[in-house]
Amino acid sequence: MQQKVFQSDVNCASQTTDDNLKTLETKWRFNKGQLVEGMLVLIKNDQSLPTNWQLGRIVELHSGLDRIARVASIRTQSGVIRRSFQMICPLPLDD
Repeated sequence: MQQKVFQSDVNCASQTTDDNLKTLETKWRFNKGQLVEGMLVLIKNDQSLPTNWQLGRIVELHSGLDRIARVASIRTQSGVIRRSFQMICPLPLDD
């Protein structure tokens, strides 16, 4: 009886792991278009408070071999820098 319960738990854990891997694999396959050239953004910095993050404007998006952009060039007060999308916070602007 205990072996059946253990086997059931292993199968459930395996299924959950497979589902999570499928979700992670598809995460980067599509560009959701959240960042575009000309967008005003804040550039995250782990060494400072959010109130001190740099302000910039996206001037270029850089795509990888899979044609999905994950890096952007941003013009700031001190020049143009490259940052990954994970380090960029788009600012919501009303038109």
